[in-house]
Order: sequence, then C-alpha cells, then structure tokens
Amino acid sequence: MFLKIIPVRVAGPKKEIDTYALLDDGSTVTLIDSDLAQQLGARGRNEPLHIEAIAKTKVEMKTSRCVPIKLRGASNSQQIYARTIENLQLSPQAVTKQDIDGCKHLDDIRHKLMYNQAKPKILIGQDNWHLLVATETRKGHRNQPAASLTPLGWSCTASELVRSDNTCITYIT
Repeated sequence: MFLKIIPVRVAGPKKEIDTYALLDDGSTVTLIDSDLAQQLGARGRNEPLHIEAIAKTKVEMKTSRCVPIKLRGASNSQQIYARTIENLQLSPQAVTKQDIDGCKHLDDIRHKLMYNQAKPKILIGQDNWHLLVATETRKGHRNQPAASLTPLGWSCTASELVRSDNTCITYIT
C-alpha cells in the first residue's frame, strides 16, 4: 500500500528543510508538525483546531497556529498556509526499486518515485487542492503502482502489492 507522499523543501523565515508531504484528498486542512514550524521560524496567529476523524475520534489543539510556509517540490514552488499540530504522527513509507521493477509505465520516472523511510511532516489537504490535482497519470495493471504528477512533483500510489512479510497496514484519514 502506497500513500501519495512526495519529497518537498519547506521554507520559513529562519531556514529551509527537506522533508516529505502526504497529499491527502480526504483531509480538509493542511497540517504541519509544530516542531518543524518552529525550526522554520514560521509564525502565525493562534487559532484553536478541532479535528474529527473516523470512529468519533476527536483532537483538540488549543495552541494551533496558522502559519505561512513556502513549499518547493521537484518542479514548482508554492506559498501556502498550514495549521500547526503537535506530534503529527504519519507512518513512514518507502518506495524501493523492487516495488516498481517490472512496471514499464514507470521506467522513465522511477528515479523520481523512489525514497527510503519517508516520514511526512506535512499533510496537504483540500484547502490547498491545487497541489493535489494530477496533471498527468501513469498506470499499469491493477496490482501495479500508479504515478501522478502534481505541481510539487511525482507521487506513487498502490492498493495492493505483494510483500514478503505478509504485514497488513491500514491508513484512514
């Protein structure tokens, strides 16, 4: 299972940091880990954040801030706003050569899709829909990964891949 994760460089007043972003069509808001925002020197007004998720899960963040950040992907740079959240816990993901071997539709972009243990520190939601929309897609057979080109670069997605460890991991946003 691959979620749409892409490498990005995020910039604030103090510095630029390379990290990863999860492109999440199911989220209505863009989030950034509070520690990352602090390292960047990103400041903004306090706005309490109320998140409701599946199975009546609720998160209240009284200290959330709305901060301006600049995201740079492989092909584009965008100024956006994100809400800070403490301990943005998104699972790490790796896309390896083995995962995309035999996928002829990805041959010319495979180097743009592979990464090791990417742990996203930014979640891009529908409030920045223009960064989620694919301008090009590549797909093979149903059990092969597909790729989408967004304004920030290529992302890889797949629903079923045969893994040797028989581990089942489910993500719900």
